[in-house]
Amino acid sequence: MFALASRSLSLPRLLASPSAVWPLRRVSTAIVGGNLDQPVRAPFAVKVGDFVTLTRTFTQEDVDAFAAVTGDQNPIHLDPSFAESHALFGDQLGTRTICHGMLSASLFSAMFAARAPGAVYVKQTLKFDSPVFVGDTVEARIDVLRAKAGARLVKCGTTVVNRSTAEVAVSGEAMVQVL
Repeated sequence: MFALASRSLSLPRLLASPSAVWPLRRVSTAIVGGNLDQPVRAPFAVKVGDFVTLTRTFTQEDVDAFAAVTGDQNPIHLDPSFAESHALFGDQLGTRTICHGMLSASLFSAMFAARAPGAVYVKQTLKFDSPVFVGDTVEARIDVLRAKAGARLVKCGTTVVNRSTAEVAVSGEAMVQVL
């Protein structure tokens, strides 16, 4: 059983009802920029320099749902009192919990799915540069660095910038195969 706020849910029940577990709020998510404004279609149309961005504000409910699905119950993500008493990031923490780093990084997968339906991750590197707190607005960006048409492989730079602090929160590279 996983504790989610004041209730307990079993993992099978969580997975059986993804809409109840992972409430993606279209209001707080918007693919707002880039030149990949339409899904990639045949013939292979991705080129170096293409990019896409997505803006998202994570709520405590998003963090709680992510914790329930992944089993990562670290109180720094779930308990504001714990976060306040264990200020890992100095005065900037206050009483806000920290979003899971992988929650921010999961935006890349959402962007690949939206812009290249059926794309398959081959590799992803990540560096967690600075924290994202509940309520912060982040902008994820994918930049095409290399596109190999014959193999339909695309190497991309991936970044998440915390708009609240103007700091890079997550950086890395991804390799995907576009189907």
